[in-house]
Amino acid sequence: MKAMLSSRVPIVIFGSSVAVLLVVGVLFVCSATIYKFGSYYLKLQLLWAGLGVGLMFIAALSDYRKLQRVWIYLYGMAILLLGLVLVPGIGVEVNGARRWFDLKVLRFQPSEFAKVALIVALAAYCAANRFRIRQSHVALVIPAMMIGLMGGLVFLEPDRGTALLMMVVGGVILWVAGARLGHALLLGLLAFGILGFFLWHDPTIRRRVEAKLTKSDEGAGYQQAQSRLAIASGGIWGKGLHNGRQKMGFVPEIHTDFVASVIGEEKGFVGLTVLVMLYCALVLSGLWIAARAPDTFGLLLSVGAVFLIGIQSFVNLGVVLDILPAKGFPLPFVSYGGSSMLMSSLLVGLVLSVGRISLVESTTMVVPIEKTLSELPEEASVCRAGSVLVLDSARRNPFEP
Repeated sequence: MKAMLSSRVPIVIFGSSVAVLLVVGVLFVCSATIYKFGSYYLKLQLLWAGLGVGLMFIAALSDYRKLQRVWIYLYGMAILLLGLVLVPGIGVEVNGARRWFDLKVLRFQPSEFAKVALIVALAAYCAANRFRIRQSHVALVIPAMMIGLMGGLVFLEPDRGTALLMMVVGGVILWVAGARLGHALLLGLLAFGILGFFLWHDPTIRRRVEAKLTKSDEGAGYQQAQSRLAIASGGIWGKGLHNGRQKMGFVPEIHTDFVASVIGEEKGFVGLTVLVMLYCALVLSGLWIAARAPDTFGLLLSVGAVFLIGIQSFVNLGVVLDILPAKGFPLPFVSYGGSSMLMSSLLVGLVLSVGRISLVESTTMVVPIEKTLSELPEEASVCRAGSVLVLDSARRNPFEP
């Protein structure tokens, strides 16, 4: 019983962290927009949060293993959507980037769905070919092509940061699946070399990097400079909810990519520390769930989902704190945005599904009735069920064949 309760604690921490982040998102999207837009964004954030929670529960109560049979269709659908969004007249162009479909009720960003599809596809392929991946670098060609094709289409939108994020998360999944470190590093260096060449010749990226290196508060550095000023003015405890000043038009996109600056100004250093701790709790408990997954697919799926959310969160916070060059990643569960909210919630639901099934399979095991009670572990709770005994027991190692 104690083992069962201890196994549930990380799952509860994981779900609770997401729940608190959703509440934080509603509060501070409201605070960031209420003076300029009234309750418009508050209502939309509540809608997306509610739909996200519903999607999360559906995924958590489903059997994640069914995705292994449809991964190729999900990947194909993502490639199709990423191709269509590049077509003028179908994809919507905003600020020089063609990343959205205008569905009237929302602008859907196919790259958000593509992140989920890539994680599912890589996890399913690597789980089915895990022994070949551990033994030969040739087995890495297909997953590397999967990452390259999807990342390349996202790169063309252009969305350089998301393409880079996909490559990093894909590399983590391959490494956890058993790829030799040397092979994974070689593929990574090749991919980053090609990507780095194009990034350096992208004028927008160059301006952001130069603004960061020169500490410029103008042009590409203006947004981060205003964010830094907002956080600094918040002090230790902050100015209080709704009492911030930088949100009055000084920080662009404050309800999306820079919502953490509102938290820093209105709740101070303490508020930002709590926010970072919530994401740390989410990542650590998510990795614990991954380590206890009942199969390799569940392990890789959970690792990919947790790393995606974790990397995106800490890059966003690094940009808001002016530690990293500007990059438009939303803060998961906190920033305003329907596509990001729904897809992040879906990933959380899949991780919870892994945890739920792992909990069930780790606490019940069927053994022959002839097995004597003296041979059973002390903590086992035993009941007679026909010709079998059902008892609490630890699951087998997911890395075993």
